[in-house]
Amino acid sequence: MADIRNRKLYGKMDQELELKCLTFRDVAEYRVKHYPDTVLYTYTDYASGQRTEIMPRKFQEQYQAVSTWLYENGYAGQKHVAIMGDNSYQWLLALQSLMCSGNVAIPLDKNLERDVLLGFLREGECTALFYSQNYEKKALEFKAKLGIEIFKLEEIDRLVREGRKLIAQGKTDCLNLSIDCEVPAVIMFTSGTTGKSKGVMLSQKNIVSNALMDTIFYYDGVILLPLHHAFALTCSNLNYILGGVSTHINQNMRYMYQDLQAENPVGLVLVPLLIENVYHSLWKSIRDRGLEEEVRKRIEETRRDGTLSNAQKRERFRDVTGILGNRLEVLVSGGAPMNEELYNGFADFGIEIMEGYGITECSPMISGNPRGHIKRGSVGQIIVGLEVKIDKPNEDMEGEVCIKGPNVMLGYYKNEEATAEALEDGWFHTGDIGYLDEDNYLYISGRKKNLIILANGENVSPEELEARILACRAVKEVLVYEKNKKIAAQIFADEEYAAREGIDARECIRAHIRKLNEGAANFKQILLTEFRTTPFARNSSGKILRNSVE
Repeated sequence: MADIRNRKLYGKMDQELELKCLTFRDVAEYRVKHYPDTVLYTYTDYASGQRTEIMPRKFQEQYQAVSTWLYENGYAGQKHVAIMGDNSYQWLLALQSLMCSGNVAIPLDKNLERDVLLGFLREGECTALFYSQNYEKKALEFKAKLGIEIFKLEEIDRLVREGRKLIAQGKTDCLNLSIDCEVPAVIMFTSGTTGKSKGVMLSQKNIVSNALMDTIFYYDGVILLPLHHAFALTCSNLNYILGGVSTHINQNMRYMYQDLQAENPVGLVLVPLLIENVYHSLWKSIRDRGLEEEVRKRIEETRRDGTLSNAQKRERFRDVTGILGNRLEVLVSGGAPMNEELYNGFADFGIEIMEGYGITECSPMISGNPRGHIKRGSVGQIIVGLEVKIDKPNEDMEGEVCIKGPNVMLGYYKNEEATAEALEDGWFHTGDIGYLDEDNYLYISGRKKNLIILANGENVSPEELEARILACRAVKEVLVYEKNKKIAAQIFADEEYAAREGIDARECIRAHIRKLNEGAANFKQILLTEFRTTPFARNSSGKILRNSVE
């Protein structure tokens, strides 16, 4: 935590942001010009084992063909077209084609309930839908109810072929289309943890400028996060295109480790829940090989030594980390606070976790920990091109985090009231409470809307207390809230850990909370502790839904 005396209310990095690209078309053309011989995308057909490589020029030729087909078949002039499906090259090709034909893309989470998806299609005024074969039943239902046109992503090659014929016939208006980079291009419906979803309107300039800001993400990688999220779309895709690196598209999470071992990524962009799963899978593979005792002994020796670099640690444990490939160096995390155990656990194997912070309304990145300059507890340094101010600070210089920059959204679709509440004089009010240190590193304390306001007027951040409770290894998940004017914690215990350690999970947790209360102010003491037998419900970003408390 930063010293209060060194905290400040405004931050901006000194260097200027060079906006060398403003549209998705600019990004693709930049890749073709500067990295023409480096593979752009790869993906594997898990049934046949066939691996496909897509070069930059092939991608360009294909999206030009699909864009032309869309343009010549009435999809021009900002038509709203949704994309619903599993991660795939075809998903990305559809998005790029919509951007390059001047349309508006609406990425949808295919796992949402039918009624929710139907509502988004209506609210977004969609005229068409690209969908994956696995969700054809939903797509046909939406077509019947809304009268929209549907296109199967697995059959997008047909549009490529027909688009090529149109270009050959001289229909090239779409290729020379002037694209307005500052009008709505993508509408993303937020998967809020507390309130109703809103349609975030992002321009091509918003998204592309954010990709240019995020230079910490330039590593050969594997896309694991769902592409309907801004975090994946920008940080696992556009960043890699601009950085001249290759990207493998994982099309099914069942084959995640197969892809990691085959592709050997240097870096991965993940959310904490997935990082936790990766960590537990790593240790499971170690235990399955009967190596747990030996590996723990080697870790203790490495910690006592204290002189080994990350590269030396990775080499020392290479024989047991193969489940992650043999080149993994960095995990970039965003979306939720990072558990200290995961920082330390991956550090033992020489793998760094670089925590960042973003929000869909900012396309999404706001800050990130630079490699080699990580400040644990912070969500990183403000990225180049942004201004950050701390609004209405308290005595500890903590207040609402507000953002100004080229990546800030245009507004919420057809929701002027919510837009006016969030945007004020060009500043986006994130709703997150935090502070800045003297080096422009940002720290997040909690959500403004989640603050517990007690009868005595004191404000309590549930996220702060949750972080302290999670320091107990026997806690798997926790949610802090107000119940009968008291601070309560509902906990899902890690019974597997407790069984391995031969302890009573609940007694261990109760003892931990008693110790926390001893050093806490009266109004921050946790007076009610409840245990649940099932995990909390989460949204598609992996965040616990706060309204899921029973």
